[in-house]
Amino acid sequence: MFTKLQTKDLKTEDRVNAFVDKFDGKQDFTKVDGKTIKIKNIKFQGETFIPKKSGELRSLLLTLLGDFGSRDLQISVTGGNINIGALAKVPEFGGQGKAQTGKITTGGVVTEVLSEVGFCFYYALHVNKQLDTYSVDSWLSVKNTADFQKLCNQYKGVSKMLAYQFNDIKDMDSQLSKMHAFLTTEKFDPIIRRQVKKFKQTYPTVGTNYYIARPSALPAKISPYTAYNNIAESLKGYIGMSRKIGPDKWNPADFWIFSRKGLQLLEQWNEKSKRLKSINSETYSSSYMNLVNRQLVKLYKSGDVYPVSLKKSGSSVQIKEINLGRNELEQTLEYDKVLLAPTNQDVQIFYKIKTYDDGKMVTSKSYYAKMKTLSGGFRLELYETGKNTMARHGSIGVGLQNFIIYNTDRTGIGELQKVRDEFKDDDLYVSLPSKGSKDWMGVNQYSKMGKAAEDLLPYVNRMMEEINGEDSAFKAEKFQGGGRPLAIATKAGAGEIAMAITKILNRNSRDITIENLHLAAGSGGVQVGASPQQIAARAKYLGMTDDDLVLPVDMPSYDAILGAGFHLKIT
Repeated sequence: MFTKLQTKDLKTEDRVNAFVDKFDGKQDFTKVDGKTIKIKNIKFQGETFIPKKSGELRSLLLTLLGDFGSRDLQISVTGGNINIGALAKVPEFGGQGKAQTGKITTGGVVTEVLSEVGFCFYYALHVNKQLDTYSVDSWLSVKNTADFQKLCNQYKGVSKMLAYQFNDIKDMDSQLSKMHAFLTTEKFDPIIRRQVKKFKQTYPTVGTNYYIARPSALPAKISPYTAYNNIAESLKGYIGMSRKIGPDKWNPADFWIFSRKGLQLLEQWNEKSKRLKSINSETYSSSYMNLVNRQLVKLYKSGDVYPVSLKKSGSSVQIKEINLGRNELEQTLEYDKVLLAPTNQDVQIFYKIKTYDDGKMVTSKSYYAKMKTLSGGFRLELYETGKNTMARHGSIGVGLQNFIIYNTDRTGIGELQKVRDEFKDDDLYVSLPSKGSKDWMGVNQYSKMGKAAEDLLPYVNRMMEEINGEDSAFKAEKFQGGGRPLAIATKAGAGEIAMAITKILNRNSRDITIENLHLAAGSGGVQVGASPQQIAARAKYLGMTDDDLVLPVDMPSYDAILGAGFHLKIT
């Protein structure tokens, strides 16, 4: 028997995402009695949602985070309707009991490690012509890296290709015991088979004389990230951040494939890049990263290095070249709305991205950006929503948020300052960032104020009035005890982001600011200001010339701080 699931249990992002992922994927839900069912549709706040078309449901649940009644959520199954309490509070929803036999909780690190290691292993099997004779049940005896190496040794040529992957001990030791359930119960075996066969079909020369491994398994001397890490300190100083920009913001590849020549060339390049460590932040130039990016493209075109980002795919597998520097699709971003709700600590900024090929729109996708709480480092996390998808698109920390907005359009920050100036005669004014400061976001310092953060409540409510209209106020009473001051501090940061972006006076400039945040979060490069490509795309698809596209006269100049690295995306 399991504990009943309640609406209040859906109080975290992970639990909401787990719930909607199951619903979207038509997966089995466990009932309190241990039996399983599939949900046909869900009625919530007057709307009816069906699997694969539940993006708005996810958004609503993420906004409320358990703050709704059981009667508000109506669940339809074969044979009639059930209450949410008929469902079990399994571990992925915060329960303590065991999930169904053979099941694992997928998502996050589990899926990342198992799918990436699985691809490496399956690809080595495939090019060595042993994939069709291999049995998934061979994983029943694999509990750690040592067992995995024994398994690879059973197949000619596989251990050689995975020689570097065996260094990935930490991640593999923690996850490999779940691989059999992942491939069978979670049905990833046919998915990975299709992916490796598609890759070999697309790149037929990538065979038995290549190596394949996750980045964490690669020694520094041959790691493609070594050159980036050599200049990351200077980049950090140039931007004025307390932490380095993660290497995944340069290149999000989940695994790399190398020829022997490719390994030699990377080692040589990394040796040359050592001199980049001594670059002062004052002399940092994006040209350094351009050199790295050009080298990577060169190695790809010669067939020696393949960086690969892996996403879950369906019956049809596609491989796309990202950031190759040619034949790039054009896109425009359009702001939709902001949600600064009184019942939670975050802000959500909704927008659409339209992609054009040869002058015709080929896709229109919906996204929203949401600020995480202290446990998530107040990161701005991006989600893609839509008919058939709901996926995290990436995230950026406070430092990059601060830098990109300030250096793209400051008019929203100016409107925020007007609100701050209303409190000049209040004691809380000294707790706010100083006027004109490049570090205009205050959430990090607010979170360290302790009980004194209570004093920020009038400031929070004033921002909410600016965004939502009169009589809008943060329901701080919802957060009791020691959590209340931190909730107020977090909402203050959320309000500042909402003001800084949505109060940008020029519509085109506002869209470009959000687009720059989107690019940085999705490993599309770090840039500020309006690029020529952004201006040209908007002029073209809005029916204007570049000269007609009005942007603020005092808008900061365009600067490509960190060019995105080339990679292949399997999707």
